[in-house]
Amino acid sequence: DLTEKENIEPRYAQKTIDENSCNNEFLAIVTPPQVNNDAVWINQDAYFSLCNLEQGKAVDYVCNFANPAVYIFVISGEIGIDTEVLCNRDGIALDNLTKVEINANKESKILCIETNCSEDKTHNNTLQGGSQQKLAIRDKKANIEVGF
Repeated sequence: DLTEKENIEPRYAQKTIDENSCNNEFLAIVTPPQVNNDAVWINQDAYFSLCNLEQGKAVDYVCNFANPAVYIFVISGEIGIDTEVLCNRDGIALDNLTKVEINANKESKILCIETNCSEDKTHNNTLQGGSQQKLAIRDKKANIEVGF
């Protein structure tokens, strides 16, 4: 259960984002309510962040939680994370990390979704010894490739 509170009144929020505000850096666009920033807030321990990354540039996504699970989705472009190359509409899920370095092989638009995984809700896919686990999902025109 990732909600901050149960049985709360639904809410609606909308915000216009300046495309230049996330050039070569991540901009939090959705955050938990206790974070004092200009983002839209939700009643969950989750962050949604955008980045427009120029070809040849690198950016670190720095995690906000002590036990994060991070899903990185390539809206457009091509990026490299560790040994993985991700293209348009590809994604990768990572856990057991504090930050992740993302390199742009092409001009790219990236969405990062981070959730808090408390110790009693750790993922079953974590390797022994606490090493980082990756799940890459690739969209190759209706052929879905999933790699572990």
